[in-house]
Amino acid sequence: MNYKWLSMMTASAVLLSNGALWLPAPANAATNTVNKSVFSLSKQPPLPQFKTGAGVLGAEVTPLGEEELRTETFSQLEKKSKRAKRQALQATHAEQQTYSMSDLNRLSYEELVEVLRKIEWKDIPDLFKFNSDSVEFYSDRDRVQAVINALEDSGRSFTDHDARGISTLVEVLRSGYYLGYYNKELKYLDQPEYKEKVLPAVKTIMANKYFAWGNNTQQEVIGATGKLISNTTVDVEIITKMTGLVSDFIDHFDEYGKDRDMSSSFYSVVQGIGYVLMWQVREPEDQKAFNGRIDNYLEQMFRIAHKDRASSDLSWLVSNGLYYTGSLGHYHSTPEKGNQILTEAMNLYPKLSELYFVAAEQIFYHYDEKNYYGNQIDLKQLKEEGKKKYLPNRYEFDGGSFIFRTGDQLTEEQLQRLYWAAKEVKAQFHRVVGNDQELEKGNPDDVLTVVIYNNPDEYRMNKSLYGYETENGGIYIEGDGTFFTYDRTPEQSIYSLEELFRHEFTHYLQGRYVVPGLFGRGEMYQNGRLPWFEEGGAEFFAGATRTDGIHPRKSVVGNLRYDDRSSRMSVSDTLHAQYGSWNFYNYGFAMQYHLFQNDFPMMDSIHNAIMKNDVAQFDRYIEQLSRDKRVNDAYQQTIDELVQNYEDWDVPLVSDDYLKDVEPKQKEEIYAEISEVTGLRDVETAEHESEFFNTFTLHGTYIGDRSAGEKQDWKKMNQVTDDFLKKLSEKSWNGYRTVTAYFVNYKVTKDGRFSYDVVFHGKLPEGSYSGNLAPVVEINGPYKGVVGESVSFSSKGTRDKDGKIMSYQWDFGDGQTSQEENPTHVYAEAGTYEVSLQVTDDAKQKVTKKTTVTISEKANKPSDNSNDSFENASKLEAFGKQIKAELSQQKQEEVYYFDVKKPDNIDVSVEVKDGKGVAWLLFHEDDLKNYIAYPNQVEGNQLMATLEAKPGRYYLNVYSTTEEPVSYKYQVSLAGGSKDFAESEPNNRFEDANGPLPLGEPVKGILQEDDNADVYRFELKKESDLEIILKHTKKEGINWLLYHEDDLKNPVSYPVEIDKGRMSATYTAEPGLYYLYVYKYQDEVIPYTILVNK
Repeated sequence: MNYKWLSMMTASAVLLSNGALWLPAPANAATNTVNKSVFSLSKQPPLPQFKTGAGVLGAEVTPLGEEELRTETFSQLEKKSKRAKRQALQATHAEQQTYSMSDLNRLSYEELVEVLRKIEWKDIPDLFKFNSDSVEFYSDRDRVQAVINALEDSGRSFTDHDARGISTLVEVLRSGYYLGYYNKELKYLDQPEYKEKVLPAVKTIMANKYFAWGNNTQQEVIGATGKLISNTTVDVEIITKMTGLVSDFIDHFDEYGKDRDMSSSFYSVVQGIGYVLMWQVREPEDQKAFNGRIDNYLEQMFRIAHKDRASSDLSWLVSNGLYYTGSLGHYHSTPEKGNQILTEAMNLYPKLSELYFVAAEQIFYHYDEKNYYGNQIDLKQLKEEGKKKYLPNRYEFDGGSFIFRTGDQLTEEQLQRLYWAAKEVKAQFHRVVGNDQELEKGNPDDVLTVVIYNNPDEYRMNKSLYGYETENGGIYIEGDGTFFTYDRTPEQSIYSLEELFRHEFTHYLQGRYVVPGLFGRGEMYQNGRLPWFEEGGAEFFAGATRTDGIHPRKSVVGNLRYDDRSSRMSVSDTLHAQYGSWNFYNYGFAMQYHLFQNDFPMMDSIHNAIMKNDVAQFDRYIEQLSRDKRVNDAYQQTIDELVQNYEDWDVPLVSDDYLKDVEPKQKEEIYAEISEVTGLRDVETAEHESEFFNTFTLHGTYIGDRSAGEKQDWKKMNQVTDDFLKKLSEKSWNGYRTVTAYFVNYKVTKDGRFSYDVVFHGKLPEGSYSGNLAPVVEINGPYKGVVGESVSFSSKGTRDKDGKIMSYQWDFGDGQTSQEENPTHVYAEAGTYEVSLQVTDDAKQKVTKKTTVTISEKANKPSDNSNDSFENASKLEAFGKQIKAELSQQKQEEVYYFDVKKPDNIDVSVEVKDGKGVAWLLFHEDDLKNYIAYPNQVEGNQLMATLEAKPGRYYLNVYSTTEEPVSYKYQVSLAGGSKDFAESEPNNRFEDANGPLPLGEPVKGILQEDDNADVYRFELKKESDLEIILKHTKKEGINWLLYHEDDLKNPVSYPVEIDKGRMSATYTAEPGLYYLYVYKYQDEVIPYTILVNK
């Protein structure tokens, strides 16, 4: 399993491993928490496309295959369809095993219904995919109605042994509602009146006597009904009728809950109803229809919340009961009863247990952080207590750059094995990639933290303690530089802890040394370019050994044995694979292994294209490989050979040699012997302190034979390095059997010989550690410059933790050097030069770092990237203010931050001409890798979304989807107004107006000495009677005017009643946008309060 990132899920409702549904994103939006193991996150202009596993538009959905990313225009898709329609069907309906949308479009309504009732939804691969055939299918409103009618008819006639195709009919409808949400061509399906069209069918299904808990057929119908509700809507009548079914399940909780089909169907029902009530019924007026009228249903959630004697494997259901108690409790006729139930639950379940945290979080988010008795819930403190309980042990390796935080049952031997496994993977990774310098300085992964829980049950606490999902074997979160997993037994997982750790550690190496930027950001991550590369690479490098290269792992090859040649993925399938299925992990491994064995130059070229962020070149390589039949034939042959030799493969794990105490030996003698065996030049050494032992690194330059070309030179160096390790292992000192080695920085010398820098790492004998810490060198590259102009080099950040730096030695790569700390240098010719900095400390220990400088003939205009990252984000000037900005080819993204003090709804809007050229994502500070909102509403020039925001800091990432310059306006508003709304500058002009002004709530403002006016705006959807009141403490000197957007020169209203410090008027306002202009005409500071009542 992968888990470089947390899984992408629909924001509406995600079933966690503990069963809780956590703070879904706004209605029908897809939240993304990035877990490359399951799904991918790509920025797709103007809206991201999603692979959904736990739900689509809030409903549970099993992935129906690889969904196409929408990268073609509708006209292009239409042309494809016309070509396809010229091809005759090759089989009769009875003979067909699958049906495309094109096939279904050829059928009459009657034939369509007949087919849908006979097949499974899995037999329609085009479901949930946007293409011209699906547009044609769902654009026919009569056809959609025919499917709805057929569903109602099946609902009337299904029995306990014949579902009458209900699941397939539901999935076809859900596919339409899904596509209608994401695509304007089918937008009509996203309208409330079209969602309501399924209500009669749902009610008919529920009226059938077989709509009850029973056999698998009945469970199937119940689950399908719940899923349909979550994609459409629900009313009080349905909830009332569904209450009996839910109650019956709870009456038989222990029996039904342990039945996988029953519990899954039950979850679909409560999740579907919950989603609609939470995210579709948002307006207070709409909520009134449910307030106090679904108490019996809510009481069932309360019953689940108090199932304290439920077995541990049913705790996920109890979590859902707690979750919906908090999220839906306000609909109860006694709204505080939900808080009472949750407060009692905190006393019912063991403190700091999974269910205890679920209850605490619901109180925190839904009841103003106070329990039923008014006591404050300090969630931050509870999390810290939880970490101390479940992860009490902390171990540091490599001078604090490699940290383990573990449960109390993890042994020292386990941690040591994982540490040395990391060294084996790291050595082979750097050999193949050819780079051991981090791509960016100062990222969180400068320190790698590995969090390991005692077992799968305790791992479920990770959601509450760190906020990351647990329905996986492990997760690497690049934005935190942290890997989360758990210890497991062979019965709990086919992969051992070490095997999974090797996979995840590879993701850490990929993010640090190969893929620029943080996960999911930048063009390289768009269109699902990297899943095969990152997952296949992790499966490949997990087979690393110390002295024998990289082995195909038997556990992975075994998965390939079950696919015959005709059903295998092709090269093109593999290189374009997306998250949503596990099989591409195996084929991604096979592709990497094939390239490594048969086309290493191509593998190297792909690595270089990614490191350089050269998307165009990367795409050319992928297209080249995908189109070449010879490559595919060779790839299939490689898979044949892997499978044929299955019994010969193993699963590489670290040797027991790493665990042995190394025999006494002077470190100087160790370094001398390595230098003698290898013949390295310019040798440097460093020593590192770890929890159970100390280690060393030895770095030097190897000059080989005459170069035979980079490919042959690499093969030669790879063999030479293995031979070095084997020769050292033959020596009497047992510490040499802990030494790993890699080589980087390929060069050809002036006399035509190949050269590499070689790095050795191994364990030191006890007592041989000198106590001197190696200096930390920061070279702060890469650099850029212009021919004939000075380039400034910096060693900022270089330090010696236990002494001082004695000397700096810069080598600029053009034959010139400097001993200055921060030198400047002028290059005479354009090109890319390797620059090195060697630092020596007061113990005469030397450390060298290298980077590059690129010198161009003509200076390029520097781009302004001052706010293109979370770290450099610009503060939002004001809530409710529309602010102008611009993106260009040099500056393709901007990041703004703002703080929310308490749970509230917020509106985010970006205005751009025609709604094209710009897109945006919203992140919360708790997880800067997983966005929580994106523009799910597009109206004209506006890209908008509304979400329920918890307290904390938020980051708005606005990015370009075109290479052309594009201007835009952005705005963040507290939806519907808030008592926290405050006047903020600058707002002196109509275009800078604060807004939307919350109607019915007083807003305080102040006109300073140099501030003569404040402008507010608000919008009315229908004709309204307004009362506008301004209060101030001065006798005079202030006034207000109201303008309509159609005429900003002539006010439509002004104060009519003036009584000391109160200035008011009433006005019957037409629909539209209004501006309230508050100004002063005396030179003094005037505080005021403005109130607009409707």
